[in-house]
Amino acid sequence: MTSRQAVLESLEQMKRLTESEDTARIRSAWLQSIKDLFVKFEGWLQTARDRDLLQVRRGEVALSEERLGDYSAPGLTIAIPGGLTISIVPRARFVAGASGRVDFHFPPREAALLQRTNGDWEFAILDDRLGYRMVPLNEESFWMTIGKLIGRESAW
Repeated sequence: MTSRQAVLESLEQMKRLTESEDTARIRSAWLQSIKDLFVKFEGWLQTARDRDLLQVRRGEVALSEERLGDYSAPGLTIAIPGGLTISIVPRARFVAGASGRVDFHFPPREAALLQRTNGDWEFAILDDRLGYRMVPLNEESFWMTIGKLIGRESAW
């Protein structure tokens, strides 16, 4: 098979996927994984909420992906003292090298959380010396990321 034939076959397969019932199943599974992720985050943030150090609000974000179409996904906003907010929003289900991406925004800083094909989540951390390295999501890496975003410098 030539490269051209392989690419055309791949494109035809992608087209069939976008036009099939699999699209609804994939979108539903992606949305559920985001909801589960946000429940975990809310649990980790509960102590800070109890101490009235931050507020957590759920919301919706509009996404558009070629393979999934237009859809709404959950978003999370963390309001911290000083009227500042950290937004945690899904970026896309289909991303290179991963099964989904969720971004943390605290302009001008950002962090990317990637879902692996096995369902595990990892932060993509840019290291000046090593390039990107992956750090598994757990409560410690979550808080380190929040700390980095708000300017509390700490070494990964």
